[in-house]
Amino acid sequence: MADEVEPLRGQFVVEVGLRQAWPFLTLCDNAPTPPRETRVYIGTTFHVDSSPQTFADGTLNQPSLSFWS
Repeated sequence: MADEVEPLRGQFVVEVGLRQAWPFLTLCDNAPTPPRETRVYIGTTFHVDSSPQTFADGTLNQPSLSFWS
């Protein structure tokens, strides 16, 4: 499963919606030309939970180093 999700890293959400009975997210990747969009349909129960912020290299964001504090 992780190898299916990895290509989505670095993309950003441009659309959130509901098509018939399925919620979805549309993600955009600006790296290629033209930009590539991917729609992800969510077909299962889920919830979003907070987690510690991390940098792109995976290290935890320390509160003393946080830009947003």
